[in-house]
Formats: sequence, C-alpha cells, structure tokens
Amino acid sequence: MLKYWKTHASVLTVRKQREKFVNLLRTQIQEIIGGYPAGDITLSEYLAKKRKNALPMREESPLLQYTFDEIREDIEGCELIRLVEWVKSIREVLQRVYNDSTQKVVFTLEYPSKFSYCPLSDKGLKVPKLTFGAVQALGPDDNYRYDHNLYGQTVYWLPIDFLP
Repeated sequence: MLKYWKTHASVLTVRKQREKFVNLLRTQIQEIIGGYPAGDITLSEYLAKKRKNALPMREESPLLQYTFDEIREDIEGCELIRLVEWVKSIREVLQRVYNDSTQKVVFTLEYPSKFSYCPLSDKGLKVPKLTFGAVQALGPDDNYRYDHNLYGQTVYWLPIDFLP
C-alpha cells in the first residue's frame, strides 16, 4: 500500500499525500472486505460490521479510529503526516517479522503531548511514533518464532501491537 511514499512523499504536497493516502486506504479496504465505508463512519466501525473471521484487528487502532472524511478533509496536515508515518512503521514491523520470524521486533512508542507543534485532534494524540530498537533473538533457539506451520500453511502469531 505505501510503496508510493518511499519514493514520492518528500516531493508531494500535504494535499496530494492526503489524496493518495485516502485512495490507497480505500483500495486496500475494498480488496480485503469487498467494499468501503461512507465518509462519516470510522474505519473500525465499518470493519467490525463487515469483518471476516480471519481479519485480525486491534481494539483501538490509531488508523481505524478515523473516518474517511476526517482523513480526507478534517485533520491537520501534520496529523495526517503523523498517521502516514505510523502506518509505514507498522508495515515495517510486519515486514521485519516476515523477513526473519525468529528475530524479536523491538520498538518503543512515543505519544505526542497536547503541546505539540501540531494542533492534533484527540485522535491524533493516540497516534504514536515508533522507534525501532536493536535486533535480538525471539528465544534461545529457532523454535521461538512468529511463524508456524499449521495444516500445511504458514500462520503468524503476533502481539496485538503489531497490527494496524
């Protein structure tokens, strides 16, 4: 979803980043669920209604607390950038698990203060910045891993904090 930002985010205006992010998000939700919500319902409410049993979600997702209308029009540009950075960081967490499921993904969360340079909404105050720590083994041997073979398929057991 966010490959686009790796090469283009620094040259796009906030308005263009907002437009691209909303379109990519809508496309991803449509591909997974088969539709997308109206602009005035939060993404988590919509996904809860349409949820497939195999779709893991965290209870209070920084991303899913927003409506499309809020992302498209209401939140400040700096809050949008913070949200996009969080989504990119969560994607990196999942990519690290996929790349080597025996390595512990270590990160800290830093939440903004109400006195931030950016006029964040209450929802924006719930969007943390992830800072990655040193790589370390998940356990004493390779039996400690995030991925497991179950009936011929690979499944991942992940902490809830790894989910978008």
